[in-house]
Amino acid sequence: MPHANPRIRCLVTGAEGFLGCHLAEFLVAKGLTVYGTVQGDTRNLDHIKDKLSLLPCDVVDRQRVNEVALETKPDVVFHLAAQSLPVLSWQDPETTFRVNVMGTLHLLEAIRRADLDSVVVVAGSSAEYSIGGQDEIPIKESRELRPTSPYGVSKVAVDLLSRFYWQT
Repeated sequence: MPHANPRIRCLVTGAEGFLGCHLAEFLVAKGLTVYGTVQGDTRNLDHIKDKLSLLPCDVVDRQRVNEVALETKPDVVFHLAAQSLPVLSWQDPETTFRVNVMGTLHLLEAIRRADLDSVVVVAGSSAEYSIGGQDEIPIKESRELRPTSPYGVSKVAVDLLSRFYWQT
């Protein structure tokens, strides 16, 4: 695997999560400079802890998100920090929206306010579209949005918010 430019700074939010830990591992293996925001258990990152910088950060904490953006000055942000369980979104929709929507807003605003020219990749979800049957797979991004849970609605909001920041 060819190595990339180590001067490229990557920030992975939610680096301790299922996707985040694998992405961080991949980016480290590519030779990039990697920062990961974490909250809680970091066992998934034990094997690469000495090859990246882990930063405690709850995306709901606007001030901390601002500090992380200024500290890391990322060229690329992979925003994976989220409450990602539809079942939990029914039990606590407010937290789902706070983490997913406000957390994304805090990140996008931190990048904007720091005047960074970061590429921001925001994770979407099939929960935005609601799969009706096999004939609807694969899901096209042009498909009508039909979320069926508070989680799905939060991901639609994140998608629209991210597009707005991208366009402005």
